Amino acid sequence: MPELLRFVDEMLRLYTIVLIAAVIVQILVQSRAIAYSPMLRSFHTGLMAVTEPVLAPIRRRLPATGGIDFSALVVFVIIWFLRDVVLTNVAKAV
Repeated sequence: MPELLRFVDEMLRLYTIVLIAAVIVQILVQSRAIAYSPMLRSFHTGLMAVTEPVLAPIRRRLPATGGIDFSALVVFVIIWFLRDVVLTNVAKAV
């Protein structure tokens, strides 16, 4: 059981890193801070393919906030809750 908890914890940590990268790349693309090269397009497409299945349902449920997307923040809070509260308490129980 501890191996499974460690695996879930590492996957949540990895997803957090991917989500941070997706947010940064999205900001850079939208602000046109960097040239939209084919390599960046591939990287952006890959990140969106991994993050959009989680972010899109949350984005649909959040109220309109004037162009600011808080869906990634909601996912960060959910991941924090899962890692700190749920996994820690399950690990203590095992």
